[in-house]
Order: sequence, then C-alpha cells, then structure tokens
Amino acid sequence: MSRSAWAHEIGAEIDAAGMPTPASIASHIRAATAAEGNLSSHRIVRGLKEAYAPFGADDAGVHQAIHDVLDRLVEIGDLTRFSTGAGAAYVATPERLVDVGDGLAVLGASDITIATGEGLVRRLSPAEAATKSSVPTVSLAEEVGPAAWRLHLVGLGGSDAAQAGPSALFGYLSGAAASGERIEQLGPDHLRVVSGKGDFFGNGRAPTLEGRWKAWSGGDAVCGLRKRAYVWQPCVVTETAQGPRVADVSDPDCWRWAVIGQSQARTDAVTKRADAVFQCLTPPPAQIRRTLTLAGEPAGAWRWTVGSAAADLTDCLLSKT
Repeated sequence: MSRSAWAHEIGAEIDAAGMPTPASIASHIRAATAAEGNLSSHRIVRGLKEAYAPFGADDAGVHQAIHDVLDRLVEIGDLTRFSTGAGAAYVATPERLVDVGDGLAVLGASDITIATGEGLVRRLSPAEAATKSSVPTVSLAEEVGPAAWRLHLVGLGGSDAAQAGPSALFGYLSGAAASGERIEQLGPDHLRVVSGKGDFFGNGRAPTLEGRWKAWSGGDAVCGLRKRAYVWQPCVVTETAQGPRVADVSDPDCWRWAVIGQSQARTDAVTKRADAVFQCLTPPPAQIRRTLTLAGEPAGAWRWTVGSAAADLTDCLLSKT
C-alpha cells in the first residue's frame, strides 16, 4: 500500500517527508484516549509510531512530534497529564464548549471531530454549536481562570505584596534575590539578563547575546539565566551591599510572568496589537498561550490572529488589576 493510501486509510495528513501533521496526531490521540479512558505516554507513543511507520518519516522526529502534540493538548485543556508508577499518563478532560467570541472551541472527551487540515483546536460556529445544546458551554474567561501570576505569587508566599499585577511577582522575587546566595561568575558565559527594549526578545541560551539579552552590569534586580552545570537556570539577580546575589526560579512559567512584571515595572511594552494580530514581546506564559490559541490562529512566533474580545481578555490577564 502506498504512503498516500495508508494516510487515507488511517485519516492522516502527511508532509513530503512522511511526517504526520500535528492536527493528525492530535486527532489520533483524542480517539485513543476516548476509546481507552486513560493511556500511558508509552502506549500512545508506541501505538502511533507503529501506525506511522509505513510513512517512512524519521523515527526520532515522529517521537518528538507526538510528545509535542501531547504537551499542546494538555496546555489547551483537551487532556490532563498525571503521574503513575510507569511514568506519565493522559486522560481526556470533561467535554465542554468554550465561547471565544466569534465561535466556540471544543475541549475534552467529545465525539466532535474536524478535518485534520483545520488546525489543532476543534472549532464550531454558533450555528453548529446550537445543535449541541446538551454540551456545557463556558466563557473563555471561565475556562482560563484568574490571572496565573496571582497563583504563582500566592504559592511563593507573597499574597500580601503591596504592588499590583505581574510587577508584584517580580518585586517578590527581587526581594528573594536580595537575600539569596552570592554569585561570583558574572560574565555572559555564566550570567545573562533581560535588558533593553524591542520587538525581538531573542534566545537567552543562544551561543552569543541577542535581542534583549545583555551581560549583567550590576544595579537593580533583573530577570536572567545563569549557567548551572550544563543548563541555563532561570533566575533573578540583584546588586546588594554584600555584592551580587541571586534567586533561582524553578518554575519556568513563573519566570515568564516575572519577565512581564519587570517590563511593566519599567513601563516597557509587553504586547503589541495591530489589526487582528496580537503579539507578545516577551515569552508568553502558558495561560496567555492557551487563551490566544483557543480563541485564534497562530500568525508567527508569539503572534496570534484573534478577535477583540480574546485580545481584551489577554490584556486583562496581563494587567495590574
């Protein structure tokens, strides 16, 4: 059987190299979790790799693509990941429709399917959703919940912080840095910080400094990355009377919110809206990615095409209120 015939047989779309599209992988994962209730990561990966073997795609590439889609389905709310003695496993979340303003997103254990070419998020028009009156409908704000910077701040013990918004989280971490451990190696091969402005944020782990990433020159607290063993550790670093001190931030998503807080404290823009395109100028936290992915379509790195209601909600999540 030819590759194209097998792809048609199992309901997949593939590229020229035989790699299934993310939407195809998502469709197969949803079908498997609906049929089995919950599945281990090992079973999902093994089953899909066997199904995709006739396509002749790079095995390591297929393995990574499956894990990437699993991560994205967890992030948008289709699946829940939990730990077992045999490793990670997944179960579909309860079925619901999410009103995103100009249509509805389908999440969870639903038998509603879409063509694999329509993207990762299943969507219905209001007219189509009217035929699904038995399925619970929630607003986008209800689905994504309260601003996640608040949850990070409370989790760190800073619920009584004086500042408002993500700046409160950054302020709390700055205080932790002031009483943190001494840091001796300050060169850009060991410490890089977020500084400056511009649409291009850059990659702090790149071989050379780029975008907003600079060598640390002392002064007020800033978010950064420091080299620990063979990895770059998110952190906040500050100058004190006793010399430079640092606090590591173990949760990368908390660190992303702290970068937003640092930018807002310095009155730097963290987003840009032009026509229907919403752009994040700093690494978007998971909640922001989820909001924009549910309501819109990717339009490039850290960019989504979204309606005004979803864009306004995102601005609210990022605000000081």
